[in-house]
Amino acid sequence: MKWWRLGGRLIATRFLPAIGSVLLTLLLIVSTAAAVAYIYVNQRAAAAGISDWSIRVAELSQQRVIIDQLSLTLTQPAQAGTTSTQPPTLGALLTTKLPTWLPQHITIRSLHINGPAVSAIGAITARLQWTQEQQQVTLKANLNAPEKAAIVIKRQGNSVDLSLKHDFIDSSLSYQVDTGALSAGGQLSLPAIAVDTGSLSATRPNVTLTGTLNPDTVPDSLPALLSALSAQVSLSVTEPATISVNTIATSELTANATLTIEDGIVHAYTLTSQGQLTAWPIVPEPLPAPMQQQTIERVNWQLYSRDELSVALLDHQQLFAKAHWPVTAAVQIESNADSQLQLDADLKVFPETLIIDHNGTLSAQLATEFGIFKINSPALNATINIKQPLATQADVKLNIDTDSVNLTPFRDFPVKTSLHAHYANQQLNADGAITVANDLTLRHNTQVDTQQQLRSQWQADFSWPDAANAQRRWQRLIHHYAPLLELSKGKAAASATLEVDLTTQQWAAKQGELAITDVDLIYDTVALAATDLSSPFTLNPKHLQLSAATLNLGSIQQGFAIGPIQASFTADVPLQQPTQAVMVLSQHQINAFGGSVSLPEQAYRMDQQLFIPVVFEQINLGELMRQYPSDRIDIDGKVSGTLPLVWHSNQLTVDKGYLSAVAPGGHLTVDSSALRSAVGSNPSLRTLASVLENFYYEELSSEIDYDEKGNVILGLRLKGYNPEVENGREVNLNIRLEEDLAALIKGLQLSNSVSDTIRKRIQQKVN
Repeated sequence: MKWWRLGGRLIATRFLPAIGSVLLTLLLIVSTAAAVAYIYVNQRAAAAGISDWSIRVAELSQQRVIIDQLSLTLTQPAQAGTTSTQPPTLGALLTTKLPTWLPQHITIRSLHINGPAVSAIGAITARLQWTQEQQQVTLKANLNAPEKAAIVIKRQGNSVDLSLKHDFIDSSLSYQVDTGALSAGGQLSLPAIAVDTGSLSATRPNVTLTGTLNPDTVPDSLPALLSALSAQVSLSVTEPATISVNTIATSELTANATLTIEDGIVHAYTLTSQGQLTAWPIVPEPLPAPMQQQTIERVNWQLYSRDELSVALLDHQQLFAKAHWPVTAAVQIESNADSQLQLDADLKVFPETLIIDHNGTLSAQLATEFGIFKINSPALNATINIKQPLATQADVKLNIDTDSVNLTPFRDFPVKTSLHAHYANQQLNADGAITVANDLTLRHNTQVDTQQQLRSQWQADFSWPDAANAQRRWQRLIHHYAPLLELSKGKAAASATLEVDLTTQQWAAKQGELAITDVDLIYDTVALAATDLSSPFTLNPKHLQLSAATLNLGSIQQGFAIGPIQASFTADVPLQQPTQAVMVLSQHQINAFGGSVSLPEQAYRMDQQLFIPVVFEQINLGELMRQYPSDRIDIDGKVSGTLPLVWHSNQLTVDKGYLSAVAPGGHLTVDSSALRSAVGSNPSLRTLASVLENFYYEELSSEIDYDEKGNVILGLRLKGYNPEVENGREVNLNIRLEEDLAALIKGLQLSNSVSDTIRKRIQQKVN
């Protein structure tokens, strides 16, 4: 389109100032071809920049002139007439009064213009037709070279209308010479564009112009003519065009651009573009599990840009040197699973930098097999270096909420996540929090350095809820992983520093601190109350290590309740083989029945055979009986002894354990009425029944065995007297008992259980 890119400007800059002069010269040539002296015509042609010309007239009359061929050679740009010292204005030029002797119809069937003056655009060939009827002057030009085009110019009074048809443009223009009012409209035909990075299909944008062109302007150059223009210029693409970015996406788009021009200066622009992606990047397989069922159905986008300028229409360098271009971007994504994304952001486009300044709406709804997640970002600010992406700086705030996690152990758990991340100098710093059902909160501060080393400081806090429905929700989660565990109250807190090498995926949690406080729980038929545990810890893919752990138990109950208990220990748990865990007991104190129980302070490894002598000191038998009071038997006094426990192949046994009374002994009373009825008249047994009704024992010793079948064998020896029987004669009693210990404990628990849960579990096992 050399004609319209170059020729249009060349004609405007060189020929417009002399339109009247050239036109009158041509008409003068035609009307005087046969009547005026040849030398005079040559002089007028030379003044118009014509060095050579030839003409062949087909018809010549007062009303009509038909010229078969007119050839002109332009050696220099046409100049305005020199007879006037003051060049004509645009208004004067367009309202030039035509000579009355001009014919009404002038036709030039073939006009040919060549020469140095038009060498830049090539020779011009055209057909011209001039008509003057009832105060209306019409000039029609059908150009054949260097481009095909049809031009029609009409003048009537102070109105000048122009229409132009070309492969590139189809437009019309109307100008009021007296007021300077100018309006134009048309449609461009732009060819398809293809470059290495993408392509744009052929488009047919509409162009409109409304404004004024000062008629007092002297049109001696194109800049002078444009400096008189003040208008609103609009360009719109209403029929969707297709734009493609290689390997990334393809989209249909429509657009509208508006320029505000005052005195030839662009003072403001507005650009709106929107479209829908018809192809987008393919996500590599395999997809993350939550996204495997996702299919993007629609991606709508919109760009909006508006700014004030001060750029001359022809100053392209100043236009492209603009410091930045503010842009507002909006994206909406919808999927087959009710997933949605909406983003509104302000962009500033610099020559090498893109700035995103978002403080408006970034919202998304992501539907996955794990639930529907609502995402919003109250702030997204980024400075992107186009040539060096790693030099990008970004600051983003993100919130992710879900009313229910659709995952069996976490079903009905509302989750809220917040994140504030800052990226600069190839380093990431992020602060965030995750809240689960308002009861569990995890907070973190995370950094990633230039060596791809991640360091994250975590803090987790959990508090057992008071509301019954919340308790049931957590209990379902606990039962999923530990069906026999019941939690009724307590708090927990943990903190650690997580270090990850992102290049090797190696990780470790260091400087960990664990604190469990005031926990009441039941595991199977064992109840723990007022449990506190604190310990530093470390964690890696192979081991969990507890160092300097401290345990405090208010009580532990299984048949009998003992406590409080205090212990200090360390532990090393191999995560792949937890049965090989090793615990080292360094200090402990166990209170039981008014006395104490002690264990060896040594290392314990559960996958090996262990010999554990358990030492009982000053166990108060009265305290023991008070846990399960009876109206048929009562005893007081204290015993001490040792039970040698053996742990082997996940079984616990006792071999020759013993307990003996602590001096001075104790007192035993037994309701012997049932025994008397059973023994009848047997004097020895009746005497025994009498002795046990008020028996003072001086010695009490027992031998205890517990086998692999769960049977406990108790050999009991008593030495003492009843002052009311046979004058207090000394009595020696030898008693042997054999009992299923598990059944005995179940019976004790059923008789006086502190928990309905334990009672129900025992009843289920018994039945």
